[in-house]
Amino acid sequence: MKLRPFELALVSIFAVMAVLAVTLLALYSPSEDPDPNSVQGPVLIWGTLPVEPMEQIFLSLVEQYPTMRQVEYEYVPQAEFNQRFITALADRTNPDLVLLPHEELVPQRSRLVPFTEEQFSLRSFRDRFIDGTEVFALADGIYALPVAVDPLVLFWNRTLLGNAGFLNAPASWEELMQETVPKLTVREFDRTVNQAAIAMGEAENLVHLTPVLSMLTMQGGSSLVTEENGVYRLRLDESTAGGRPFASALEFFMRFSNPSGTYYSWNRAQSLDRDAFIQERLALYFAFASEGRSLLARNPNMNFDVAEVPKGEAVPVRRTYGRMYGLSVVRSANNPAGAYGALSILSGDAAASQIATTFGMAPASRAGLAVGNSDVFGSVAFKAAPVARAWLMPGSVATTRVFSEMIRVAATDRATIPNAAGDGINRLRLEY
Repeated sequence: MKLRPFELALVSIFAVMAVLAVTLLALYSPSEDPDPNSVQGPVLIWGTLPVEPMEQIFLSLVEQYPTMRQVEYEYVPQAEFNQRFITALADRTNPDLVLLPHEELVPQRSRLVPFTEEQFSLRSFRDRFIDGTEVFALADGIYALPVAVDPLVLFWNRTLLGNAGFLNAPASWEELMQETVPKLTVREFDRTVNQAAIAMGEAENLVHLTPVLSMLTMQGGSSLVTEENGVYRLRLDESTAGGRPFASALEFFMRFSNPSGTYYSWNRAQSLDRDAFIQERLALYFAFASEGRSLLARNPNMNFDVAEVPKGEAVPVRRTYGRMYGLSVVRSANNPAGAYGALSILSGDAAASQIATTFGMAPASRAGLAVGNSDVFGSVAFKAAPVARAWLMPGSVATTRVFSEMIRVAATDRATIPNAAGDGINRLRLEY
């Protein structure tokens, strides 16, 4: 059959289109998956670390990760975080990611998305991060990727200790009790304390009450708090070695505020322990490693140094309290894909180490710690980080409130110290 010119042209066009389609299909390859280290769309992060250093860190990351320009950071004080988060969720103005200390994990748990075992196994988590960060690994998954750890350390006034004949900070509690406290505590005949060796025994004028009591409890071998399927079991006063570590920690803590005791060094009439240390009226100050630079800024003329916290001479294991910072995706995030992209970048070893060192802390990853740190404060933070531990508390504000009441009860002889400790644990249990 002979085709007319119009039909011939139409057949030719279809033939050419068919050849082009086959050629395109042959040349086509599916596009690669989106880069996990990129941020798709705007992402809002809330955190308890100051905003200006974080913004500088984000700017420094833009060169390598241009999409980080879309990430905004907002500072929220730790004591206000819970209430502001609740309000933001109700108003749908909540963040996509949060950078939180472990102390706020329990109250925020239902608002965060955990990584399941298939997404991030516990084996991989343990291989990558130091031991203490396992506080983020709960029964139903990993609730945060650790970024930094801020260990509790001992700041000591070199001038005051040197004048009393000491070359170094006390390395053991025995040395502190037998030598440091007697020589460094200056009292008048009426027991008025003019110079304190150590600030313990009171609740109102200690900046880090909960971390200090936690450190003493951990060193006593406490089983702390365990979690099973969302149920928290308080084992603060239990130990595999026997005894009552929480009650023992409270008893030791209270010794230094007993006016009739040998070790009397502190009372509620004293100013805040941080202020007393800066004013050089307190020789030893327990605080987080990140505080070193601010102490120096407040008194540049003070001759002080930093050391690991003391431990018992007969105890082979070093242990301190650590504040673990982790990044979590918010369950009702407005931009989940962007949140995971930002999380991937910021939890990487390079970015996480930058965050840690900027704030005077130590990286939470084993690789980050292996690099080391030669800074006068940072070197001790790096040394203390591997032996730092944390526990699942019902929020920092609630825990400190319970501990403060427990100390007031013990101080007024309304209960024996073991009973006060037991009552404190019962009160704490109601906060979960």
